[in-house]
Amino acid sequence: MLRRETKEKNCVRGETTRRSSVTSTLSLLILAIIIMLSHCSPITEVGTIEYKLITGTSDNELHIIMHNTGREIFSIDNEYKNFISVKGGNLVVDKALEDEIKSAYSNITYRISICLSSNNETVTLTASKDIFNNLKVGSTAKFEINRSKRNTIERLVHERYNELYDRAREYAPIAETNYY
Repeated sequence: MLRRETKEKNCVRGETTRRSSVTSTLSLLILAIIIMLSHCSPITEVGTIEYKLITGTSDNELHIIMHNTGREIFSIDNEYKNFISVKGGNLVVDKALEDEIKSAYSNITYRISICLSSNNETVTLTASKDIFNNLKVGSTAKFEINRSKRNTIERLVHERYNELYDRAREYAPIAETNYY
């Protein structure tokens, strides 16, 4: 009789051990999924555009091809002055300018320096040509940064941000700034 009770206790103990190991495994799996998803979700930031750069490499050296300060656009090559399209102090890269730059440089990168509203820190982020063209120096923008591709603006956030900005202006005066 004693052996039977011991066997039953061992069976119950073994069952409990298996259950706790399955529970531990599931807990670790869920934790791993949560961590993975948190690193994949984008970060939304708001900031003021301080300047814009176009960089590229030639002869294994990084060059600043153009620098848009808002007041002026500097170019290292006078040839590009004929191709520069400026709309209200904003450098816009069209197909002709892009082709001209690509003929002389490789690894063309569009960079935007932004002072983040969240911590007043200035960061330089890369962006697609379309996002680069849509951001104006001196304006404030709301955008998403992809966590896995650090320092890359994935998309601009337009919709509700402009609506909320307009409502806020009714209640408190805010300095005039273009919001994109």
